[in-house]
Amino acid sequence: MLEVFPQPEKWDLLNNKLKNELQSDQSVRAYVNPYLATYDLVIGLSQLFSHKRSIAWIKGLSPLFDSVYSYFVREGYNIQTYTLEEFQKEAIDLLKFVDQLKKDTLFFFYAEDNPLTGELYDFENLENILSHKKIFSISVSHQNIVNQRKSFYPLSSRICWQDEDLTLVYLGEKLKVSPIVGYFQNFGFKNDLFFNDLFLKNKFRNFHQRQTFKKEILHFENSFVENNMIHSDQRIWDRSLLKFSEVHSDELAYRLKELGFNNVNSLSVCTFGSVKMFLKGLSSEYLKTDLNHLILFSFKESDDFPSVEQIKKCIEEIKASSSWVF
Repeated sequence: MLEVFPQPEKWDLLNNKLKNELQSDQSVRAYVNPYLATYDLVIGLSQLFSHKRSIAWIKGLSPLFDSVYSYFVREGYNIQTYTLEEFQKEAIDLLKFVDQLKKDTLFFFYAEDNPLTGELYDFENLENILSHKKIFSISVSHQNIVNQRKSFYPLSSRICWQDEDLTLVYLGEKLKVSPIVGYFQNFGFKNDLFFNDLFLKNKFRNFHQRQTFKKEILHFENSFVENNMIHSDQRIWDRSLLKFSEVHSDELAYRLKELGFNNVNSLSVCTFGSVKMFLKGLSSEYLKTDLNHLILFSFKESDDFPSVEQIKKCIEEIKASSSWVF
């Protein structure tokens, strides 16, 4: 019966424990998922600085901001929206770009990486200028690449997805915002799992020891040059996104899993039931592609790489056994 009561003191203790475990110079807050973390930080900031009525963000890189977007529309904020392509074009002169933002801009929201492709984006210089202009920066890391950041500015914050049950928020020294819902989370305080030193060490150790396979992935993708959908070298080397126009991705993924390749995922409408989950978090390049032909390969072990022959054989078998026309 007592589980219904919040335990704010334990949340504070957990945050301090995580800060020490990560040896972080910034304040750290723990959340059960990234959407709750986004809500707590973004809405908290807007309520604290209610006189600032403009915000800015880069769309198409993350679905997280869409969870709070309607709040700013409803409250009549001036929303300055950019695609990544528009930002890169206008931000050749970053100082000029920031100067043309509304004078009462509260924050700039953007993602450091693409949650699907693992492509990385460098916004550190932007963050520096925003801090000097007294504009808060809110960045999102879907992969939690902790060592990617070189500096952390006073008005910066960072939302880092750690795994399916933990998201971390790092706050700059001048970002003093009170939590709205953070205190009311259920982190399994009943069994104190998150206070177990061994549990936390294993959680972070497993993540930071994640393997990358740049050489193997380059070889794999070079065998499917026309199919490859990731074109940047600045990326996390643990996945490939390929397009197979001749067959439905569900069937190809199914046959590859039958061969033992379990870290293969179809992005088709049939699998996810709707394209809405991707519409908010993908750039126009991917939205122009029929999702029914996209396959995401995740590489956690060296055995996760199917051979070219295996993939081509699966495709030929599908074509031979079906009358689909694409």
